[in-house]
Amino acid sequence: MFGKLSLDAVPFHEPIVMVTIAAIIVGGLAILAAITYFGKWTYLWKEWLTSD
Repeated sequence: MFGKLSLDAVPFHEPIVMVTIAAIIVGGLAILAAITYFGKWTYLWKEWLTSD
């Protein structure tokens, strides 16, 4: 699927791309932390991920 994709293809020298990637990672971790802090994993599992 990715062919010969390697770490050389990641544009580490492009600040806009790297800041965007960092923001996505930090945002994702913040969402996971909020779900854990508020204890909503059960609700998420029952209402969104599975159905009756």
